[in-house]
Amino acid sequence: MVGHTAMKLTGIRTVTICPWAIREGILLRHIEDGPSWWAEIARRNEESAAPPEPVPLRIAAATT
Repeated sequence: MVGHTAMKLTGIRTVTICPWAIREGILLRHIEDGPSWWAEIARRNEESAAPPEPVPLRIAAATT
């Protein structure tokens, strides 16, 4: 999602994304939200076998 949004905002049509970007996203989430976000995901997984509620997609838009 981050790659897609960055491409839309910069007008880039093709790009190769490194799998390390996923790792970086997890690290940034940990820095911004603290370790509790991962515990929440793990807790939800343990509570039920049902998939979690869908999260709305946030798409960045270019500002003028």
